[in-house]
Amino acid sequence: MALILVARSKSCTSIDKKEHLLHLGMRGAASIESMEPARFDRLLDKYLGSDRSRWNAWVIDNIARINDPSGRLVRLVPETVFTNSVSYFLTGPELAWTEGMPLS
Repeated sequence: MALILVARSKSCTSIDKKEHLLHLGMRGAASIESMEPARFDRLLDKYLGSDRSRWNAWVIDNIARINDPSGRLVRLVPETVFTNSVSYFLTGPELAWTEGMPLS
């Protein structure tokens, strides 16, 4: 099973102060686990912030569905982690990351 995360990084702005799109990939052993609402809630709080009024209500209600008893969590034990620039998806090749460019 492959789990692919894509994150937009505003901290990677060394070229013309423009935004870069970085791909983070992880490969390893994954398993599907039963939903643990308290754990999932802490995870969302960590990445979305503790001010829940700023959370996208539609995503929480329709995608995250924290208290849905049929929900599942994916547990991944990474064996490899890699990054690639996919900035050309945003702007074309002029902002594509080149070897040696800092990631932060």
